[in-house]
Amino acid sequence: MTFLKNIRQESQALLLNAGYLVNPELPLLEGAVKFRSEKVIADRALALHLSIAKAYGYPINLAIAWLKREGCIDYLTPQEKEFIEQGKGENADFKVKVEAVWLLTWALSLHENLNPFGVCDNSLITLLPDLNKDETSQKFKNNAVLRSCDTLVSMLDFLYCLHWSVIEVMRVGEEVPGDLPVYAVAERRRALEWCCSEEPWEEITLDT
Repeated sequence: MTFLKNIRQESQALLLNAGYLVNPELPLLEGAVKFRSEKVIADRALALHLSIAKAYGYPINLAIAWLKREGCIDYLTPQEKEFIEQGKGENADFKVKVEAVWLLTWALSLHENLNPFGVCDNSLITLLPDLNKDETSQKFKNNAVLRSCDTLVSMLDFLYCLHWSVIEVMRVGEEVPGDLPVYAVAERRRALEWCCSEEPWEEITLDT
């Protein structure tokens, strides 16, 4: 409990320093957290990578073939599977998932550029397999090392507090500080909430 109180203080201090609102009554995270494995998180990131690629015009047949070959097709959500296999859904709804991939690749220690108040860095594309070259996922998976539980829990608490703040600011009709839109906060938080739960991706609740 002391650790959770300490990280809450750190989260709120960071938010206040950046001009965000904080809620001293926001409940602390639950104490016991069990994170998914590096392999599962890496495969989920790759499944998202293909969903996003499809949204930007990557051919359906190539996307399906790549996912099957790399053993990632079972890590698509039902919604993503329909989008990739049948083209059901809006491209814009999948393009924003780049923020989830940015968070997952950070969780796997593949970059140190997770600006808490800024959108995904363009360098993300260099971290993922090059689909235009039919690159395999081996290098991506080999380089993945899950960050410590303490680090991930700290980020989860921060995203929880940040999500409350941006929703509250929007509710009262004020301008949200920083350059991170609410959809990006939600995508990042969903990704990390999924990492530390057993719930399916699309059943993750983002209550604030």
